[in-house]
Amino acid sequence: MKNKKSIEQRAIEIVKAYEVIEGRSPLNVSKNGVGYDIKSSGRMIEVKGVGESWSTYNWQSLYPSEVKCLKRNTKKFHLYIVKFDGNKNSLYVIP
Repeated sequence: MKNKKSIEQRAIEIVKAYEVIEGRSPLNVSKNGVGYDIKSSGRMIEVKGVGESWSTYNWQSLYPSEVKCLKRNTKKFHLYIVKFDGNKNSLYVIP
């Protein structure tokens, strides 16, 4: 994964697939400027993709629009982190 955009897009696709498996209906709203990436059956999901080792990873902060959304919707907002490691990935869900 050479660029941030491809990591982000892959992470969004992985989260959408996970949401479908969980019986929810995900919709990519990342281009709408709403403060999160996926709307899924009432959930507001911000997706972060990580393509480096945890030992060198610097926490990626939330953008002001994401923080504003989180503050207004604390029970509906979720942070999903997709950690890429070669050809495998791990999903971390933070409600």
